[in-house]
Amino acid sequence: MTQIFWIKIHLSLYHNRKMTLLQKMKDGGSLCYLWIQLLLLAGESNADGALMMTPNIPYTSDIIAGRLNWSPKLVKRALEEYIFFEMIYIFNETIFIRNWEKYQNTQAMAQAREKNAVSQRKSRAKKSVGNTKLQLGENMTDQEEIIDENEK
Repeated sequence: MTQIFWIKIHLSLYHNRKMTLLQKMKDGGSLCYLWIQLLLLAGESNADGALMMTPNIPYTSDIIAGRLNWSPKLVKRALEEYIFFEMIYIFNETIFIRNWEKYQNTQAMAQAREKNAVSQRKSRAKKSVGNTKLQLGENMTDQEEIIDENEK
């Protein structure tokens, strides 16, 4: 996945109705901080708001707890609250940030992914050409040995 080193966080985040309600709950500060961490994980995943540990493995509540050093119980409760407040949704066992485009410039991310794909294609093409030259070089050595033997 292409690395992106930023996400957008609006200055009024803590004045948001949902964040205000979360802050007033038991462990509210932790719930708000965990939300920021989930946004960062989604940015790190660079998968259009999906929380992905690898391109094929989604984050689970237990993996999030271990990765971010929270208790599994708190993470599960937080995810339930985020679902209730329509901040996240789960589809095919993958956690998604709702309205991800509010937190990330999705066009810039798409451009970064495309740029990375082009770079990867160029790199693979160079390696392929290098391997072809190497094989031709080995073949040339074999042919030179045959010519040398025929001259004897």
